[in-house]
Amino acid sequence: YRAADDDDDETRSRKAAFAGDVKRAFDALTAKETYDMEPNDAAALALKLTADMAEWPFNARAFYDAANAGKDVTAMDEVFRAFRSADALNSSFVARKDAAAASSSALTDRERARRKPLDDLRIDFDALDRFYDAVRTMFGSALDGALYDLIHSIRERLELDASGLSRSRGKTNWERLGLSLTRLILMVMRYLSTCDDLDHVLEDMLSCCYELAATLDPPGIRCLTAQLRGLDRGRFEALAQTTQQFVTVRVYERASAEDGHDDGGTLEHAVRFLAMLYDANAASVDDDDDDDDEADLRLGLELELDAAADATAAAWDWTRGVHLPHAYFYNDAVNDEAFFDVKDDYRRWKNPEWRASKFAFSFCAVAPFAFDPATKARILTLESRMLMTSEFEEAMMRSVFSGSRDSPFLVVRVRRDTLVQDVLAQISSKRERDLRKPLKVAFVGEQGVDEGGVAKEFFQLFVRRVFDPSFGMFAHDDETRTFWFAPEADDLGLEDVEFELIGIVIGLAIYNEHILDFRFPMTIYRKLLGQTPSMRDLREVNPWRHQGFAKLLKARTAEEVDAFGLTFTATRIVFGDEVVVDLIENGRDVPVTIENRSAYVKAYVEWFFVDAIQYPFDAFKRGFHRLCGGPVIHFFRPEELEQLVCGCAHFDFNALEAATRYEDGYAKDDPTMRMFWRVVHAMTETQKRRLLFFATGSDRAPIDGLGALPFVISKNGTEDHRLPTAHTCFNHLLLPEYKDEGTLRARLTQAIENAEGFGLQ
Repeated sequence: YRAADDDDDETRSRKAAFAGDVKRAFDALTAKETYDMEPNDAAALALKLTADMAEWPFNARAFYDAANAGKDVTAMDEVFRAFRSADALNSSFVARKDAAAASSSALTDRERARRKPLDDLRIDFDALDRFYDAVRTMFGSALDGALYDLIHSIRERLELDASGLSRSRGKTNWERLGLSLTRLILMVMRYLSTCDDLDHVLEDMLSCCYELAATLDPPGIRCLTAQLRGLDRGRFEALAQTTQQFVTVRVYERASAEDGHDDGGTLEHAVRFLAMLYDANAASVDDDDDDDDEADLRLGLELELDAAADATAAAWDWTRGVHLPHAYFYNDAVNDEAFFDVKDDYRRWKNPEWRASKFAFSFCAVAPFAFDPATKARILTLESRMLMTSEFEEAMMRSVFSGSRDSPFLVVRVRRDTLVQDVLAQISSKRERDLRKPLKVAFVGEQGVDEGGVAKEFFQLFVRRVFDPSFGMFAHDDETRTFWFAPEADDLGLEDVEFELIGIVIGLAIYNEHILDFRFPMTIYRKLLGQTPSMRDLREVNPWRHQGFAKLLKARTAEEVDAFGLTFTATRIVFGDEVVVDLIENGRDVPVTIENRSAYVKAYVEWFFVDAIQYPFDAFKRGFHRLCGGPVIHFFRPEELEQLVCGCAHFDFNALEAATRYEDGYAKDDPTMRMFWRVVHAMTETQKRRLLFFATGSDRAPIDGLGALPFVISKNGTEDHRLPTAHTCFNHLLLPEYKDEGTLRARLTQAIENAEGFGLQ
């Protein structure tokens, strides 16, 4: 503080004294033998200390010296002083900026400005962990009380009401405490996540931390989520595991309780914190900051460039997040049908006034990510059946009271040789309410009665036809083994309604619980869920192009970039001819340079995933969302949506054997059944798929695996010349009692090789 010319002697003396106090505080804070703080942080804290706006941070050196000298009281006095004061603890264990600054040297000014609040709140977790370990080793659980007092004093300062979610009027204590509350929450939760067992005191502290996190406003939530994302994997996983265990125990407790729902909000607070962890783990980092050119694109590629050296190998792992697999957030308790009523949770979500629940909130609303794919599929089925029942009942009422001939079913009659045309003619004219009726399929001239099996075969044949490259709608890539929208679609005169029909039929399959046999790249499912494609999508769909772009962006000189000889164009092959497309106006006259290469890559990615397929994909998506446009479909991640459409790719026939029921004279230990399963387990993958198709009408496993398939085997006579038969609509295999394993193998193989068709064809 510099004295002004018009200051009197007393004012000058007071300012000089203040400046001296600031200097002494600064010197103490920066001294290596005491606090060893970074100068900028020390300067800011010195001013606050001198103005009585803060408290001195924890003095780790004094604590360790006293502890090592056997001065336990002195050591714990320092602990209690700092850890019972939010202000003191907030000034403690501050990580130095050196490492962070070195790693962020390539960031833009905008990126640095966006990260500054996080830099100001950074925690030296290594030092914090060493301290926690030392206290436990030397003093046991002595720190528990100090942290308990701290966290509850903060709660009282925030003047929370019983629900923990409202604040007093005027300038709140949370606003006065600022974003530093997120720092305190993390420091206390780090201690709790490293405890071997949580007694009732520690559980109460953990519950209070969840409650404090639930009070955060949107900027606070974003700040805490960013801090969680910045944790290393080990600390992040420890915190996630602690929270999952807390949620699991509370769900089981509430499900087993005989009284009403939990009004305390304890479980809801923990689930909302689990949602922050899930968001922090999500792979789509900083989606709202993608308008920077080179920097953001390069940052987005950092995780991929090393693997891009062999880009034709395994595709991007869509099942992983920043730290943990997304499946890590599935919660055992809410996926346990014996304890958790997902139907009740769904009803509470759709109707907040629903009072039959034991829970004060809905997982569907707060944490749908906690449901595994099988539970999500059950919720979607629940929604579908409710709509089906509604349409069925309305059709019956119209028939009774108005004489209407409106069928309660969606009836589709098709011929095998004109299947797609027949479906197009019948489905395209249907109203929305008709599409939501239960589906019944009939093949003209055949005897099959559709109890589910005929519809299964219909979907198989439809998919086989429209995805045949000769049909002109989709092209198959032998390298990636996926289908993509054919570039010739425009020239073949295909109309939007045909692509819309495919979307409707896939929606009908989901709606009526049938699985299909084709493979889209994950990008299609991401686009169906409203997610924006990126460079990593290109790696799966067009790996050699992805590899080329990775090399382009890694080039360090203008000469290296010029050597690519690129312009702002893209090419595609239509009927064997190469067609050049401008990515920008007059793009073929604009060379790609080291300055504009990121703009070129962005333009190409947008063209490839948006412009090049816009009309067929938009029509396809429109058809899909006619039946699957509700909010439940957005519970699914892209890889889960693929499982919903196409089933599970993994065939566990051991699980199928364990789940199989036996009727009409057969039993698990029957000699014929033992022969049957020996034959099945010895089959090739292709033969097993054919067996599934023969017995169930589909060669794919349900989303929750073959163990969930209601498979039945019945005895069907003793004649060796008879072939096995099946009621596909009931997943029911009728197997004669063959005398030896060779005969069984021969007859079963003959049957599954000729499995298509119902009655006369």
